[in-house]
Amino acid sequence: MKKITFFLFSLFCVVSLSVNAQDDGGDVAVNTCETPYLCDGTADLGNASWGADCEDGSDEILSYCCDNGFPAYVDNGLCGDGDGDGDGDGDVVVDPVPCDGLELTMVDSYGDGWNGAVLTINGVDYTLDGASETVCVDVDTSVCVFMSWTAGAWDGETSWTLGDFASGAQGSAVEPIGCLSGCLDENATNYNPAADISDDSCEYSVTPGCMDLSACNYSADAQIDDGSCDYPEANYDCNGNCLASAAVVTAGGGSYETEVFWSLTNCAGDIILEGGAPFAGCADVSGGY
Repeated sequence: MKKITFFLFSLFCVVSLSVNAQDDGGDVAVNTCETPYLCDGTADLGNASWGADCEDGSDEILSYCCDNGFPAYVDNGLCGDGDGDGDGDGDVVVDPVPCDGLELTMVDSYGDGWNGAVLTINGVDYTLDGASETVCVDVDTSVCVFMSWTAGAWDGETSWTLGDFASGAQGSAVEPIGCLSGCLDENATNYNPAADISDDSCEYSVTPGCMDLSACNYSADAQIDDGSCDYPEANYDCNGNCLASAAVVTAGGGSYETEVFWSLTNCAGDIILEGGAPFAGCADVSGGY
């Protein structure tokens, strides 16, 4: 009876592992959502505190992650022990997935992740949740590589390396690499079609400026519209004054301004303006209310 019970228990564990870990059987597409966090573990297997990144779980397929030697699977003993005796004391030898781009290694010295900091490479955001992680970045370093850094709460703990191409630490400035600056306006005499980044150096054979008469910065001398037109806020003129058809509305004073709410309606009950306190603005009363 004990042997039968143990067999059933073992069978249950194997079945549960197959269901939770998603074994592709060789005919399911891997990483359909193209997440950079491929095979980084899943809570279903107990080797992470998060779930799969792809909704279909294709980034955490057990057979694929084991066959390609991802540490989150191999190091946690989810791929067998490799010596055939099932005691878990053998070594699993597998070939890692080759990286056709550059390996990005992200590190946090305190070990609690980047706390909101983000490294952006060619429009793709990378961040860190733990102490360190290495991902493969598909990047062509022979052309312009747009890079930027979004600050987090503890940038002093952060560092990263992108192969031998670039690196940074403690939230240091991150700039595009290998990019050409120049004039990107096709209407300019010095337009540079090879430029990646505008440097505001455009020159014109005609005078650029705002050509809209209703704009605050209309230029009578402009011969080509350069998209620089500025307009006043609703019910104001270009000097910040209320229009003649508008009424000045102010609200404020008292001890509990945060509790104040008001609205201004026309005779039909339509709200013309509403707000709290303190408030100062203009309401359009051109309808003769």
